[in-house]
Amino acid sequence: MRLVGGGSGEAKRAIETAARLESLPATAAAVQAGTLSAQASGLIAAAAVDDPSVERDLLKAAAHGMPKLRDTCVAVRAAREDQTARSARQKKLRSYRSWTNADGMCEGHYVVTPEVGGAINAKIEAGARRRFREAPSDGVREPQDAYAADAFAEAILGDPTAAKAGGDTVHVISITRNSFGARRFRVRSVRSPASARLTPRPANDHSIPREAGARRRSRATTGERQCKTRSCISYAVGMPHGRG
Repeated sequence: MRLVGGGSGEAKRAIETAARLESLPATAAAVQAGTLSAQASGLIAAAAVDDPSVERDLLKAAAHGMPKLRDTCVAVRAAREDQTARSARQKKLRSYRSWTNADGMCEGHYVVTPEVGGAINAKIEAGARRRFREAPSDGVREPQDAYAADAFAEAILGDPTAAKAGGDTVHVISITRNSFGARRFRVRSVRSPASARLTPRPANDHSIPREAGARRRSRATTGERQCKTRSCISYAVGMPHGRG
């Protein structure tokens, strides 16, 4: 097997594959004949090195494309490995790396467990589909990879348009006392208009800030009926949309 260019990681994988192919003659022959790609041979070699009897089945799967081959390799390895041991082994392989490419853009590579990866992929695929649907019909469609990259960024950083929507997310904190003097805190969140602002506080005032125009509510205030027999004070704490 010949490797031209590529990083040290690719070179290491190529060397490992070449060593494994010594015990997999059918796969080695397919590589020499040019009917099997280096990526496919690497998958087969990793899955069949401990059980060469599955080599033929993997080669048949390879004829139907990489997705079919990848799924078959996963199933073969899972069938011969204890699930608890497999989960522990996979957990030790978790990793995340990022680097800057020649164009100054950020690239990365991550390895996570199947459960975490499935959740990540589902979220990114859903975001990519939404962006595809929202793309202007009279404009030029971008590649699916571009929509997926945007969905990935949103999953990590949040929706950049949310902070521009204006207004506040107001967290109303109710402090109650029962007949024994014990305090109880309740928090509920509501959205307020963009014009709402917090009441300024003196530097030495360490109480919870209230929304401008809000007033302290007594136990008789509508909406606090559950506090009828207790002393009840409510405060509103504002945060910009997209940050609360």
